[in-house]
Amino acid sequence: SASASASLSHQSSTSGKRSRSTSKGGKQLQGNDSTIVTEAGVIVQQFREYSVLYDDYQFRRERLIRLSRDMTINSKRVIFLLHRASSENKTDILQEAAAKIKEIHLKYISPLCDELVGQDYYRYQRAFSPGVQEYLECVSFYYYVAESALVSRERVQRDIERDCGKHFFICDSDYLLGIADLTGELMRSCVSAAATVSRPTLAFCTCICRFVSVLYQGYFHLSERGELEKKIDVMKSSLEKCENVLLELTLTLSETERLQVLLHPECANI
Repeated sequence: SASASASLSHQSSTSGKRSRSTSKGGKQLQGNDSTIVTEAGVIVQQFREYSVLYDDYQFRRERLIRLSRDMTINSKRVIFLLHRASSENKTDILQEAAAKIKEIHLKYISPLCDELVGQDYYRYQRAFSPGVQEYLECVSFYYYVAESALVSRERVQRDIERDCGKHFFICDSDYLLGIADLTGELMRSCVSAAATVSRPTLAFCTCICRFVSVLYQGYFHLSERGELEKKIDVMKSSLEKCENVLLELTLTLSETERLQVLLHPECANI
């Protein structure tokens, strides 16, 4: 009986130790669980903040893409309008084109400026770059028709600020790519004008050919690659087409004048 009682007391003490250790272990587990729950809450909160930032980025980018598309469409309309300019209607066409360019400033570039306030310009630049390039092609073509000169980036920015009251930064790449596209429109003007064989047409095409040649020489020395390299190849093709048109026009005009002299000798000295 004495041994039995000793055994019972030993078992009770052992079970007490186990229960205390289990209790301590249970408290430890509860502590770990609360820590995990707290850390999980922090992580969830962080991802919610990331979600808000990402959604803001995506929505802003989509709005900029829509503005860029609208800018592209309306700039093309101005370009088509300028292609209809002639010596008879040049003043009216330029006035209408200037009004449409101002509308682009107010309806598309002004909201674009608002979207970029407090934002990283180059983070969103690729979203609206196509529209800006098309706009620069349109504006540079307008100034060539009006003044037979290349418009500077600073002048374009001043025009935007004058109409919108806001400063819009035009980066180097967009300006260069937009001006590179100008040569294609000048080539089309040259080809279209060559349908009329005359000395004024020859002078007009000669000016275009020289202008495109100077632009190509400037771009040829740039070390840029990628999109600009492709546009330089297109510029070279446009220059070659202008030169071919100028050659054909010169030969045709020479033959026409020679034939007139043979048919009407009295007009030779006129």
